[in-house]
Amino acid sequence: MKEKDVDIKQKNKDMATEKITEFWDDKTGEKELHKTKVVEADTSIMLPVKQITEQQVKIAQLVYNEATETYGDFSAVMAFVFDITHR
Repeated sequence: MKEKDVDIKQKNKDMATEKITEFWDDKTGEKELHKTKVVEADTSIMLPVKQITEQQVKIAQLVYNEATETYGDFSAVMAFVFDITHR
């Protein structure tokens, strides 16, 4: 009878260990899935951000070139732009 009780306890312990292992395996899988989704989301955002930044640089260069061609001195243009008395 005692040996049977020990076998039952060991079987219950093994089943509990198996359930815990399955639980953590599921969590690990979910964690990896979430990491993959974050990487995909970051990647899909990074390209447009890069493109916007490149366009902003181009616009700034065009504005600078136009201002220096028109006014000759970019600092004079910036003083005019930011001087609210001229508005």
